[in-house]
Amino acid sequence: MSIRWRITLWYSSILTILLLMVGTFIYLFFAQREATLFDNRLVQTGNEVIGSITPQGFLFHQWLELPNFDIFSTPNIYLQARDQYGRVVSRSGNLTDHQLPISEEILKNVIRGKAGFETVMLESNKIRIYTTPIISNKQIYGVLQVGGSLEQMERSLANLKWILFIGFLITILSVGCVAWILAKRVLRPIDDIILATSEIERGQDLKKRIPYDGPPDEIGKLVEQSNHMFARLEKVYDDLEESYQMQKRFVSDASHELRTPLTSIKGNIDFLKKTYKEHPEMIEEILGEVSYEIDRMTRLTNSLLSLARADAGYQMQFEQVQLLPLMEEFVPHLEKIKPSIPFKVNQMEQLRGLSINGNEDYLKQLLYILVENAFKYTEEGLVSLTFERSSVQKNGSTELCITICDTGIGIPEQDLAHIFERFYRGENTHGIKGTGLGLPIAKWIVEQHKGTIEVNSRVGMGTTFTITLPVIQY
Repeated sequence: MSIRWRITLWYSSILTILLLMVGTFIYLFFAQREATLFDNRLVQTGNEVIGSITPQGFLFHQWLELPNFDIFSTPNIYLQARDQYGRVVSRSGNLTDHQLPISEEILKNVIRGKAGFETVMLESNKIRIYTTPIISNKQIYGVLQVGGSLEQMERSLANLKWILFIGFLITILSVGCVAWILAKRVLRPIDDIILATSEIERGQDLKKRIPYDGPPDEIGKLVEQSNHMFARLEKVYDDLEESYQMQKRFVSDASHELRTPLTSIKGNIDFLKKTYKEHPEMIEEILGEVSYEIDRMTRLTNSLLSLARADAGYQMQFEQVQLLPLMEEFVPHLEKIKPSIPFKVNQMEQLRGLSINGNEDYLKQLLYILVENAFKYTEEGLVSLTFERSSVQKNGSTELCITICDTGIGIPEQDLAHIFERFYRGENTHGIKGTGLGLPIAKWIVEQHKGTIEVNSRVGMGTTFTITLPVIQY
């Protein structure tokens, strides 16, 4: 079913329910109102009749003289009196040969002094009867019945019912037609959107956009969001293509990285099998080379594992880590990465009294990645690690700025925007071993610790990485 039909049916259905509720309320309200007025009229007539009854006789023998009922009756109002035993003693002339019936229960209640109503059928006419006791000097002498025909009231209610029903049908049909016409007009731009998206699908042209010059209503927003979606699809497609190219490079690099240590390990083990008896002094050297290559493979595997955890939404286990003891224990390991290049640590005392809600192992991995990169791309000069406490307070936390600076080959400007992308390696890194996984892992670690990482570099002048982390004073 089309949206146009659904809108028409929805509006018609809702209006139908509302009209039924309103019509039912109106009908019940008027029916109750007319019934109450009719009963009040019967009661008023009964009171007038009783008020005109006069007692006759002397003290120990009194009777009541009934008025002429025809004075109070109308073509639709009937009067009848019964004695305390239920026998008819007088009635209005418009009853002719008929009598107003009375139920045994009503008679008993009236004899006890309690008036009541009942509805009966008199031949083919529905009669509403008000029955009340005739009392004088606290003594019940009989029963007065005031009856009224309900024919006129029922005819009026039937006319009201037909008026409501016809008005209901006319309103529903009118609203349905108007809803159909308006839905067609409102949904006309949807057809243009469908046509445009079909052309995009058939032509596989993600650069195509949906034209729209209407008002900025819901349809306009739909067109705008659709165009934004196509722009994102185009970007995702470009990113996937770029990612595919990077993965191809990574497969090539990773294959080389894995093949080289495996080949070296296999060659050393084969050589060891053949010569360990003749040259036992070489066993330690060969095992050292095997251990080195295994370490290389372990680092590559750990890098891939870290990225896999990042993709899976892995949440680090955090705890309060005191920074000064951590760095005093870990910095000596950084100095051993490349002893031929001087390594300078500045302002470590800035860490005194600071702790971070973080993961100790990943913080070590973060610094190791950045310092190792600095040594890797620095042939001569200096690598420095600087800590600086910021005085700016954010959400009750002090910021710690960690700077890793080298005097190495630097990063070309066109590569700076891509260095945190996985598997990406700059044009000037050929011949230097690496997989392009370190910096993406470093960025993920920083983001997990709610920090930021920035880079500033010039080719031939060196590179500076600046990490900002929220810390706590204790």
